[in-house]
Amino acid sequence: MNRGILATCTARPTQAARDRHLTDTGALLALVEQFYAREPFVVVSDRSPSTKATPWVPTRCT
Repeated sequence: MNRGILATCTARPTQAARDRHLTDTGALLALVEQFYAREPFVVVSDRSPSTKATPWVPTRCT
């Protein structure tokens, strides 16, 4: 088993998102992927999570 931190986060679309017709899973995933694009420790996926899916990422801590 690979080690790492795994968090599964879920959310419901807000009224503003529903007003903009952003209720399609693909459209919402695209927005979240864009938001977290530069975050090295965030992986956005439409698949069910597992600890094996937690990638090793070298840290910049000194």
